[in-house]
Amino acid sequence: KLEFFVICKQVADVKIRQG
Repeated sequence: KLEFFVICKQVADVKIRQG
């Protein structure tokens, strides 16, 4: 499953947005 990878990607994206 790639769920873990997808979740990590989403979390990283949010962190990048927050700066």
